[in-house]
Amino acid sequence: MPDLPWANTEEGIQRLREIGKLQWICHLNPTRTHQEGPEDRLFINTLNNGFVRGAPAPLKSSVIALLCRPDLTMGAAVIQLENLNAMGVIGS
Repeated sequence: MPDLPWANTEEGIQRLREIGKLQWICHLNPTRTHQEGPEDRLFINTLNNGFVRGAPAPLKSSVIALLCRPDLTMGAAVIQLENLNAMGVIGS
């Protein structure tokens, strides 16, 4: 997986949404329920590594801490990144 560069938190959130949509489209699953969407996809290690490598240097440690939990979905990752940004924990 190539690095997925992003320069600020808003770009990071957009990148996560794009990754979720691409993963959802590319991994068609006939047993998937109709309610499952891109935000329900698991944030797999391959994507995690590319996303972290593409993070701006000042945000890398925060992003690593954010993405370390098991069974993290794309939707949960986006929400957590948005919350950290809104609280001023990580900068834009």
